Amino acid sequence: MFGRHGIRKAIRFSLENLITTGRGVKIHMEDFLRGLFETGDVLLARRLETGCSVSAAELLLKFELVWRSGWPGSPPRFDSEVALAASRVLMALCHAVVFREQGVDESRQLVVSIGLSMGDVIVLDPVQHYSVDLLFQFLPQLLERAQRVSPSDGLIGLILDILKPWPLSSVGVTELSSSSPDMDRIEVIASHPSLWRMYIDRVLELGDRGCLQHMATRSAVSAAIGPYDWLSGKLSGELQDLRKLRELCGGDEF
Repeated sequence: MFGRHGIRKAIRFSLENLITTGRGVKIHMEDFLRGLFETGDVLLARRLETGCSVSAAELLLKFELVWRSGWPGSPPRFDSEVALAASRVLMALCHAVVFREQGVDESRQLVVSIGLSMGDVIVLDPVQHYSVDLLFQFLPQLLERAQRVSPSDGLIGLILDILKPWPLSSVGVTELSSSSPDMDRIEVIASHPSLWRMYIDRVLELGDRGCLQHMATRSAVSAAIGPYDWLSGKLSGELQDLRKLRELCGGDEF
């Protein structure tokens, strides 16, 4: 649909339901991952168990192979340890959304202890972006669910803080893309052809206008659709306005 890009071929998983179990039932990480990737129905017990076993790592490798097949070009290598840490963060946040009596501060402390989130994370490796995205692609969906329940909940701010260092996973989250883009992190994505193509595909698919603040993103989006602005969906008007501005200024770039 978008020329050289592969939106229609990309495999996208969906977070369908958050399901609580009966008292005394334990849900381990492998149970959480199976539900997440096989049906979209996430099982959650009142007592949170975020420990990771060998079988959980093996499941991630299995699901990553399926996911990789839908990526454009050759994605970076997959780091299962990074993905396991992202799994623990995601499971903790799903638990916090369902069991609202757990305080936001408690959830934040747990997430920080895992060590793969918040704005001070140094993300200078395409491998990290790719490996985290297998799990953090679900966070925008979880964010929407939390916003529907309670728009002013402090948990929403926590999810946004966690997503902020990961621009590939946060495409479509206007609360982040409408602010000043983190050039360093976007440049890491732009440095890898497969990551960059997937990022541009998502900007187009989700119509995220905020991402167009970044010059290279604007140029790549324009190149992807060529002269056919109608292919850009929600971004059509935005791109037309930018082209007119460029013509008035006599420049070659947006």
